[in-house]
Amino acid sequence: MTTRTNTAAPAATAPTAATAATAAGTPLSELGFSAREGAALQSLRRRYVRGELNEISIEHRRLEFARWLVQHGRLTDYLADDPAGARGAGQ
Repeated sequence: MTTRTNTAAPAATAPTAATAATAAGTPLSELGFSAREGAALQSLRRRYVRGELNEISIEHRRLEFARWLVQHGRLTDYLADDPAGARGAGQ
Protein backbone atom coordinates (compact mmCIF):
# COMPACT_ATOMS: atom_id res chain seq x y z
CA MET A 1 0.00 0.00 0.00
CA THR A 2 1.33 3.39 -1.00
CA THR A 3 1.01 6.30 1.35
CA ARG A 4 0.35 9.67 -0.19
CA THR A 5 1.67 12.82 1.31
CA ASN A 6 0.13 16.21 0.77
CA THR A 7 2.46 18.04 -1.61
CA ALA A 8 0.15 20.95 -2.25
CA ALA A 9 1.37 24.37 -1.30
CA PRO A 10 0.02 25.67 1.99
CA ALA A 11 -3.02 27.86 1.69
CA ALA A 12 -2.17 31.53 1.57
CA THR A 13 -3.32 33.48 4.55
CA ALA A 14 -5.09 36.75 4.11
CA PRO A 15 -2.69 39.65 4.41
CA THR A 16 -3.03 41.88 7.40
CA ALA A 17 -3.26 45.62 7.00
CA ALA A 18 0.39 45.96 7.94
CA THR A 19 1.57 43.42 5.35
CA ALA A 20 -0.92 44.14 2.57
CA ALA A 21 0.91 45.00 -0.61
CA THR A 22 0.16 47.55 -3.27
CA ALA A 23 -0.13 46.58 -6.93
CA ALA A 24 3.61 47.27 -7.20
CA GLY A 25 4.27 44.78 -4.39
CA THR A 26 5.27 47.28 -1.72
CA PRO A 27 3.70 46.67 1.72
CA LEU A 28 1.45 49.53 2.78
CA SER A 29 3.26 49.79 6.10
CA GLU A 30 6.49 50.57 4.25
CA LEU A 31 4.70 53.40 2.47
CA GLY A 32 3.83 55.03 5.78
CA PHE A 33 0.26 53.81 6.24
CA SER A 34 -0.89 52.80 9.70
CA ALA A 35 -2.60 49.44 10.25
CA ARG A 36 -5.96 51.21 10.45
CA GLU A 37 -5.36 53.10 7.19
CA GLY A 38 -4.23 49.90 5.49
CA ALA A 39 -7.39 48.12 6.56
CA ALA A 40 -9.52 51.00 5.27
CA LEU A 41 -7.71 50.93 1.92
CA GLN A 42 -8.17 47.17 1.64
CA SER A 43 -11.87 47.52 2.35
CA LEU A 44 -12.19 50.29 -0.21
CA ARG A 45 -10.38 48.21 -2.83
CA ARG A 46 -12.61 45.17 -2.20
CA ARG A 47 -15.73 47.33 -2.55
CA TYR A 48 -14.39 48.85 -5.79
CA VAL A 49 -13.54 45.45 -7.28
CA ARG A 50 -17.02 44.15 -6.45
CA GLY A 51 -18.56 47.16 -8.19
CA GLU A 52 -20.07 48.67 -5.06
CA LEU A 53 -18.51 52.08 -5.71
CA ASN A 54 -20.01 52.74 -9.11
CA GLU A 55 -22.57 55.20 -7.81
CA ILE A 56 -22.12 58.74 -9.02
CA SER A 57 -21.83 61.47 -6.42
CA ILE A 58 -24.38 64.27 -6.27
CA GLU A 59 -21.64 66.76 -7.18
CA HIS A 60 -20.81 64.78 -10.32
CA ARG A 61 -24.48 64.64 -11.32
CA ARG A 62 -24.78 68.41 -10.87
CA LEU A 63 -21.72 68.97 -13.05
CA GLU A 64 -23.17 66.70 -15.75
CA PHE A 65 -26.43 68.66 -15.64
CA ALA A 66 -24.62 71.99 -15.87
CA ARG A 67 -22.64 70.66 -18.85
CA TRP A 68 -25.89 69.59 -20.52
CA LEU A 69 -27.38 73.06 -19.93
CA VAL A 70 -24.35 74.72 -21.55
CA GLN A 71 -24.30 72.29 -24.49
CA HIS A 72 -27.98 72.98 -25.19
CA GLY A 73 -27.65 76.75 -24.90
CA ARG A 74 -29.70 77.05 -21.74
CA LEU A 75 -26.83 78.33 -19.59
CA THR A 76 -24.22 80.87 -20.65
CA ASP A 77 -21.80 83.35 -19.14
CA TYR A 78 -23.88 86.26 -20.42
CA LEU A 79 -27.03 87.85 -19.08
CA ALA A 80 -29.96 88.05 -21.49
CA ASP A 81 -31.09 91.41 -20.17
CA ASP A 82 -28.84 93.73 -18.26
CA PRO A 83 -31.04 95.87 -15.99
CA ALA A 84 -29.98 99.51 -15.99
CA GLY A 85 -27.10 100.04 -13.63
CA ALA A 86 -26.78 96.38 -12.59
CA ARG A 87 -23.20 96.02 -13.79
CA GLY A 88 -22.03 99.36 -12.50
CA ALA A 89 -24.05 99.39 -9.28
CA GLY A 90 -21.04 99.02 -7.02
CA GLN A 91 -18.76 101.37 -8.91
